[in-house]
Amino acid sequence: MKRLLRILLNAATAVSLMLCVATIVLWVRSQWSSDELGYRYATVWKDQPAHREVVCQAFQGSIRVGTILDAFASKSSADAAQTGRDLRIRMGLTYANGAAEELDPWDGGLGRWGFYWHRPSGRAYGTLSFRDDAVAYKLTRYYGRAFALPWWFLTVALLVLPARALWRWARTLGRPSTACSVCGYDLRATPDRCPECGTVSAAQTPA
Repeated sequence: MKRLLRILLNAATAVSLMLCVATIVLWVRSQWSSDELGYRYATVWKDQPAHREVVCQAFQGSIRVGTILDAFASKSSADAAQTGRDLRIRMGLTYANGAAEELDPWDGGLGRWGFYWHRPSGRAYGTLSFRDDAVAYKLTRYYGRAFALPWWFLTVALLVLPARALWRWARTLGRPSTACSVCGYDLRATPDRCPECGTVSAAQTPA
């Protein structure tokens, strides 16, 4: 059982380290451009056809998740805008005047440390006009709940397991061969089992 837990812990440490590296890359990238992943689906809002979209954005040093609701005046307008479900990815949106082009930020911006929480006010952001396949339609856009976590916070959280593994490895440097591999206790008097932490020596562990 202990061996299985050690294997799972090592695997979690490796995954955490890879995610940490990816987080640092996205952290640096988000300083000058924004990447966005959105999932949009059809719904009904106040007896009106609508589209709701869950958006995840790498935005100005933080990762932000929120919802956007587009309400249409008629079902034909909603059908013209989209049919079914839609997963979209937009990358490399450059910043202009503090916001990303083609990206409507939630009101309030980011907090001092990059943390952010937005509650919907119920007021419409505005009426937008689109033309798709020679069909023109209008929609009323609302911004729903949104929250943001800074990349530095995620980096620190993901560094916990790799830092633990590095600390344990550093403790083994210069340790004599008769020391316990777990706690470092001198096992010359009790080579079969560590009296400090109870670890059984490799020679005594059943296959």
